Amino acid sequence: MNETLNVFLTALLRVGILIAFALPGFILQKIKKLPEGAIGTLCALVIYVSQPMLALYSFIEAEFKSELLLNMLFAFLLSIVFVAGFFLIARVFFHKVTEDKKARVCTLASSLSNCGFMGIPVIQVLFNNPEITIYALIFMVVFNVTLWTLGVYEITGDKKYISVKKALLNLPTLVLVVALPIFFLNLGLTKSDNVVIDSLMTFCRGLNNFNATLPMIVLGIRLAQIDLKSIFNDRDVYIVSFVKLIVFPLAALGIMTLFSLIPSFTFDGSLMVSMLICSAMPTATMTISLAETYDGDKEAATKSTLMSTVFSVLTIPLFVTLLALIGIM
Repeated sequence: MNETLNVFLTALLRVGILIAFALPGFILQKIKKLPEGAIGTLCALVIYVSQPMLALYSFIEAEFKSELLLNMLFAFLLSIVFVAGFFLIARVFFHKVTEDKKARVCTLASSLSNCGFMGIPVIQVLFNNPEITIYALIFMVVFNVTLWTLGVYEITGDKKYISVKKALLNLPTLVLVVALPIFFLNLGLTKSDNVVIDSLMTFCRGLNNFNATLPMIVLGIRLAQIDLKSIFNDRDVYIVSFVKLIVFPLAALGIMTLFSLIPSFTFDGSLMVSMLICSAMPTATMTISLAETYDGDKEAATKSTLMSTVFSVLTIPLFVTLLALIGIM
């Protein structure tokens, strides 16, 4: 019992510290010390600099093994189930319980995870394992494809807005194209004694370190821009948070547990951890962007994103503890 409590409290503390990185952004926005467009600048640094460098460095750091390659395939297949599959389930459910425009946003908010802006930082804070990060990056690729195809179609109701270019030609996908050959060659660059290579790895690590802080600062700025009381007065938003943070992660864990019971089938623990953490993340911030771009229910998108983020401070440690209890960690 004490060991379980320690796991929960440790995870809670680490997630709490991660969320605390949002304070500078929140405070600076509240006292009006940030210039116009600061949030866009910070988002650009995350999307175009720190996250691509994290992806590249994770593949450089990981040691190539044939089992890892097979697990990457499993990660891809599971990601399709946990992103596209849960999206379709959410679509059926929410179109039965709420009005059309809001149902479209609720579908996105309950099924699409903030796997990039929050999932990667959480994985970095809780786990020191490049393999877990690699599986999360594969999850991100599937997320992007789903976002710009099913997601855009759901919010607009029109196939003409589907962007195959954005679905396939995005940074997570392009970085994988560059990183995979380095991974397969197993060059051991992080252990090199060559001063030039060592300097390049130091450069990569430096940019990589922004992943734990910049996304949270962005979150803090967003929180400062709205009335926090207003996010807790909508029944549908509570349902979205419950489905996103409890129902779908439990379903993901159940599916992976069933696979692990198959005789002669070895399910890697790091893969299970990565897929569950990505599935358990709060609503993707891109839900707000799509609602704003395509005239969706912006209020429901903002409320769902922020409420699920607030509740995830508690639910993420609970799932980490559950993983420890069933012997995955």
